[in-house]
Amino acid sequence: LRLYNSYESLALDTDTYRDIYQTQFIWANLQNLSLDKLPIVGTPVEGNLNIEAHHGAFYFYLLTLPAVLSNFHPYGPALFVILLNILAIVLVYKLGKEYTDGIGGLIAALIFATSALAVMYGRWAWNPNLNNFFVLLTIVCFLNILRGYSKYWILFGLSAGITSQVHLLGYPFVILTFLPIIILI
Repeated sequence: LRLYNSYESLALDTDTYRDIYQTQFIWANLQNLSLDKLPIVGTPVEGNLNIEAHHGAFYFYLLTLPAVLSNFHPYGPALFVILLNILAIVLVYKLGKEYTDGIGGLIAALIFATSALAVMYGRWAWNPNLNNFFVLLTIVCFLNILRGYSKYWILFGLSAGITSQVHLLGYPFVILTFLPIIILI
């Protein structure tokens, strides 16, 4: 469902063009080795929050390679988001299977795969739409760390860091996952 008619229904809004512009800017500076010009702060948080905050810049770095591979066509980053959201379905299945049985995991994955909102948001390159995958990856890593598999620490740190970078709403999640680890240590 996420891939079906995704090219024809590509969302083209001001955020899409801003993202493409930012990936072009990053790519040009990487090619020229102008590392001092690379962005370290992302876009301002919009809305009625009455705070002055920014999203992390890593979101644009994640989109740069898909944008370059698509010659900076907006479908390249959108396809990247779609593929990560398809992988999120696999992670939902893995988590559901782990804590129920094979059928529970399959039902959870089927619900997530066919959820209208998850499908709609999983088809377009926008900051919060990457969090499905990275939050689930962080949870999988966290649970494996609790089971004693120390090899998941690096992936946990990377996925938690990316979660907090791609959207401001990732910060509360990361804090709530790190607190139990700090308490356990």
